[in-house]
Amino acid sequence: MMKSLLLGVVFCSLCSVLYAEHITYLVPIDIEKEVYASDFYMSVKERKISTNSQAKYKMSKGAPGFDKATTASEAFASSVIDAVFDKDENLYQQLTKKRSPTDKSKNNSKLGYSMLQWAMDYSDHVYFVNEYELLGLNLYEARIVPLSTAEDFINEQNNSLFLAIAETGSGVEHRFNALFEPVVQNLINARQYTKNKDKKAVKEDLKSFTKVSYKPKFDDSVSTPANIDYYFKVIQPAGNPLIFENGNLAKADFSNESNELWSFYAGMWSALTAVPEVDEFQSSAEYNSFIDNLSESSAAQLDKSLTGANGRQFGGYKRWKLGYREVLFAIDAYPVYFVFYTRSKRPNPYGFAHDTILHSDQGYKRVNLGYLSDLERLFDSTEFNQALVKVYEKK
Repeated sequence: MMKSLLLGVVFCSLCSVLYAEHITYLVPIDIEKEVYASDFYMSVKERKISTNSQAKYKMSKGAPGFDKATTASEAFASSVIDAVFDKDENLYQQLTKKRSPTDKSKNNSKLGYSMLQWAMDYSDHVYFVNEYELLGLNLYEARIVPLSTAEDFINEQNNSLFLAIAETGSGVEHRFNALFEPVVQNLINARQYTKNKDKKAVKEDLKSFTKVSYKPKFDDSVSTPANIDYYFKVIQPAGNPLIFENGNLAKADFSNESNELWSFYAGMWSALTAVPEVDEFQSSAEYNSFIDNLSESSAAQLDKSLTGANGRQFGGYKRWKLGYREVLFAIDAYPVYFVFYTRSKRPNPYGFAHDTILHSDQGYKRVNLGYLSDLERLFDSTEFNQALVKVYEKK
């Protein structure tokens, strides 16, 4: 009761105007369990809270820290930590509200509690380092200080945790589910990459890059989300667009292309058209020629998915892939390329799908087949996909 009363007093007395700035981070890209740096960046509103062990804001076992908070959501975030320190799972679940009668957040809150408890069991105290505004959330990065008897447990990969706090019409609440949103994971991955590389993975001059302002608003959040700006390079095929229709490639001349990506991409799908539609297609030289364009992992994934297919079924697969495919542009995040295409003819409404290509010492390879990195999950979101449509329409 005393903690709830004190928390309410804190809410009424906190100052809402705090210094924050937009910081740009490189977003690492996960390619088949290997992380690649690339020319893809995100800019978010960030507020420094504390940067050293003499933290002005600290939570510890037996010493709650929410009375030292400077915002309502920060105070609420500390109450979440205190609940875990006190091993009060019921209080933790109350702080993580259910979204609807059919929502599974009760089970997810149990998972969130277990994950935090696992970290807290090896820590003396926790203090907040940074606060980020995104999706109508306040995302808090907290630093874990290890027990003297567990120094080996905490390392550069796992000495931070993140809490997502939303201010809604019904009050402030913890949103553990939000940690799995692709835009949140992009930021977490970017922060961890920067920290592990021990350098600021930022780019100062982004004037030549395409900018997309991502403006989703999280469920019933009353706070106005700050823009999340993404920066990347966009390239397009020269001359005629790269189109497959009824299994045939409309563009054959790649002599004027400055990037070999397009001839690779055309060659990869052209190789598919040559594969015979027979029951034994997987043993043919043409099929092996096609899957040679894929990484070892992606080739194995495709080979497995087509196992047992007869010639007629394989013909259906070919027509699904190449009945109509108009390539519009690619994001050049070297050494990774994301090729965006549509399967519907314009001017009808259309959305984009993409193929992921990696350029390595083995040349160009199609990768991440059957797997989506956090960045690719962002591409597939409705909001970002619509933003990409606008990018293309301006070209």
